[in-house]
Amino acid sequence: MSFTNVGTIRPSIHEKYVKALGCRNTTFIVPKDTDTLCRLVELIVRPSTVVVDLGCGDGIPTIHAAACGARRVLGVEISALAIANTRTNAGRVSLPASALDVVQIDMLQFLGHRSVRDEIFARLGLLGDTVDLVFSNPPYFPVRADPAPRPGSDDVPAQALATVPGLLGAPDTLIERIVATRSSMMAAEDGGPDGLRFIRELVTCVPQFASRLAWLQGSYSSPLIVLASLPPSGWIIEHLVAYAARFGKYAMARDTPQSRHLNALRDDGRSFFWNASPAGPHWFIVLGFAVRRSKPPAGYDWNAVIRALEELLRTFTVKGPDTLVHGRLDLPFAVEIGIYDES
Repeated sequence: MSFTNVGTIRPSIHEKYVKALGCRNTTFIVPKDTDTLCRLVELIVRPSTVVVDLGCGDGIPTIHAAACGARRVLGVEISALAIANTRTNAGRVSLPASALDVVQIDMLQFLGHRSVRDEIFARLGLLGDTVDLVFSNPPYFPVRADPAPRPGSDDVPAQALATVPGLLGAPDTLIERIVATRSSMMAAEDGGPDGLRFIRELVTCVPQFASRLAWLQGSYSSPLIVLASLPPSGWIIEHLVAYAARFGKYAMARDTPQSRHLNALRDDGRSFFWNASPAGPHWFIVLGFAVRRSKPPAGYDWNAVIRALEELLRTFTVKGPDTLVHGRLDLPFAVEIGIYDES
């Protein structure tokens, strides 16, 4: 067990790949998510392991896993644009051709059908290998079942793009790329009404083919429900990283359908975030969990773990990011906490 308070940090891993190495990051640009998932990868990837990144997007954490020594890394992604970016990015960091593969398939189909996974593994020469780790930055934002269009939303009808100033006369390929990018970004946000649409599937399906799992979720996406579901699925926590970060602008807007939905989840005790003032900024915690299949060791009090994390989340909703700068968690696994400085 260890505890690390890293204080205030910037999304440096994202900057390394995107700014220093010129990697593309266009389908879902959230540096704090990239950094948090890469930090988890650093903590748990070991040399010669086989790793699967579900919903790999532009592939920066996927590539980072290979750079951390994983023998084979498989990226699973539904967006053709994101897959193209992943392959371009892998070339920019000069990864060995055998280190990383990407397949185009819906992650829920990959999770839910063993025959589909076996066919993919066989095609890549992985069928006889043990998958050591599955990690994912799944869509975890709580989106209403009947979402209304957001002001300034990226959910713009394709037929409207040709009339946008600056796109008049643009070639179809450019318009199609913009539509694909915006569609990917919207899909990457939609975690269902409570944010757990994909996380539930990860927790229940990954034990069928891997011994370790790591994922991200926001403190506003029902984290206590997920924690309660881990013991019945045979998981115990190995690592927790928790970094406070600002909401995106649209989630901070007052009196929108999305903000009302988040407030209702908070009133119901499922969503945890902090309002600095009625007009914002709003803060939440990017939570990264790494778990392994195992029976709890002697003395492992799961209820005490849930109570400690619940206390952290509830204190955060009252006191904000300083909770993480000055706080400490006494838990039976490694913990790393801090704040993202995005100024």
